[in-house]
Amino acid sequence: MTEKKQVKLLLIYIALLIVFSLLGLHAHFEGEIFSINTWKLLVKNLIPELLGTLIPFLVIYYFLVRNGVDVSHAINGKKPLWLIEGFESYSDISWAESISQSKEITFCAFYIDSWIENNTTHLIDFLNKKNTKLTIYLPDYRNEETLRNINKIIPTYTKEILEHRITESIEKIKGIMSREEIKQDKVEISLYPHAFNYTFESFDDKYLFLSINEIRRATTYQSPFFKIELGNSEKIRKFYKGELGNLKELSSRLDLA
Repeated sequence: MTEKKQVKLLLIYIALLIVFSLLGLHAHFEGEIFSINTWKLLVKNLIPELLGTLIPFLVIYYFLVRNGVDVSHAINGKKPLWLIEGFESYSDISWAESISQSKEITFCAFYIDSWIENNTTHLIDFLNKKNTKLTIYLPDYRNEETLRNINKIIPTYTKEILEHRITESIEKIKGIMSREEIKQDKVEISLYPHAFNYTFESFDDKYLFLSINEIRRATTYQSPFFKIELGNSEKIRKFYKGELGNLKELSSRLDLA
């Protein structure tokens, strides 16, 4: 059952509880529940009372949802509030939904050529919207030591293959920018001189999809992903901002002209 359905069911349960509670009170103080007079009083008094009770509840719920609070997640005390969901594979994530709802997207990965290919349409729609920004951090394919270190993690990929996948990621983005006439200030690609310890995708600095890179990988990415709401953990938000600052400081920005 999805979280949205859980929230709807919760609202229904609360509404029924309120109705039957008020019904019981009227029956207790005004007579038998099955008498005609009781039902007349219900029609006259219960509906206004019910509306007076439900409207503030619905207003509060709407306010929480509009401000990004996951109500059903907050009710579930088994997980920390910052941990929204876990995914066994990056392919299980609904990237289209995250892309369409965002203004700023930041990537940090060894390469993203296949991801771009699978999400080209959504990425084009994103870049064609006003006030959107795409930032990508990739390993520096010009650095021999960096490629050797990544090769230790992915032994089946030679340095030549790694260089190709990184440069292919860049060329795919440049191709989209050229075809769609995307302004250069909407896309930023920077090269990091070391191998990454993790892979992440952040959306509006609000949601973070984080995965730890494997010690040894065949070819397909196997690590699980965790969706984190940065606003619900100051420590994790501080960690993310610190890592982002280090990436910016140590990386060199590519000229996409």
